Amino acid sequence: MKLNRPLGVFAVLFFVVSFGTPLVSAYESQEATVAAKTVDEKIQGIRDEVKKAVEEKLQEVIDQETKKGWVGIIKSKDKTALVIEDKQGNQKEILYDNDTTIIGASRKAATVDDLVIGKNILAMGYLQTTKILDGRRILFIEEESKSEVYSVIGVISDKSSETKLIAVIPSKDKERVVEINIETKTGITLDNDKKGLYEDLEIGQKIVIVFSKRSTDNVAKVLRVIS
Repeated sequence: MKLNRPLGVFAVLFFVVSFGTPLVSAYESQEATVAAKTVDEKIQGIRDEVKKAVEEKLQEVIDQETKKGWVGIIKSKDKTALVIEDKQGNQKEILYDNDTTIIGASRKAATVDDLVIGKNILAMGYLQTTKILDGRRILFIEEESKSEVYSVIGVISDKSSETKLIAVIPSKDKERVVEINIETKTGITLDNDKKGLYEDLEIGQKIVIVFSKRSTDNVAKVLRVIS
């Protein structure tokens, strides 16, 4: 049966109105979903990049805030820094300012003027580069003989409950154990920069320690808890 022209046109219009609008709406909705997903992916990508940049910057700050202790003889000095030489002949730079604490012989307060060439010191602070230390605390090392004074950076592996004796595993030689006696006059500084006692020392603490050989014993002169 053949539809007349008016009825045919009406049928086409009815189809478009009834079914065309939902189809267009579905297409537009799909396009919006794809666009939104693309925007979300871009935002997430930006977030990931920002997070990575923040983590890298944080690690850089952490690296710069690494606590270190260096022992050596003052070789030169100016208004903001001094250069020391360690037993291996390596020269390193210590930065200092008005906030740097300087402790002289017998743990008496000292000044920048006391930092003279030839003095043996223990400088503690925060590592800036492999050869530059931001010095926060500088201690003079009393020594009977320069050849008898040693320094070790390591971890306390054991501690006597009967005598003031600790065992230290050096960071550079983990197969070795050094036993060191702690005396009443040993200068102990905790990682919060406060004066400490033998009782404050714990197994697992990382320390830098300057000691001398006395007969067959190692006797601590200065001990600093790093972490």
